[in-house]
Amino acid sequence: IKVPNVFTPNNDGDNDHFLFEMENIVSIEAILINRWGNQIMEMNELDDKWDGTLNGNQASEGTYFYKYTATGIDGSVISGQGFFELLR
Repeated sequence: IKVPNVFTPNNDGDNDHFLFEMENIVSIEAILINRWGNQIMEMNELDDKWDGTLNGNQASEGTYFYKYTATGIDGSVISGQGFFELLR
């Protein structure tokens, strides 16, 4: 699992979504959290991604956090957490 440390949802066609890059993963459960500790999104599908909006409005630039637990094709469980920057 690879996770970007920056994404830029500015509709230029490059890096417009926050998403997990995965190989040999069959399921994932992830949450995105804002700087105040509030959960802003839950991701439960392998192709889930965040477009940088909250309730139809552009999310603020800044630092966001993630936590995930994924299951590999061999049944192994992989967990991780970290942060990323949203830049416009």
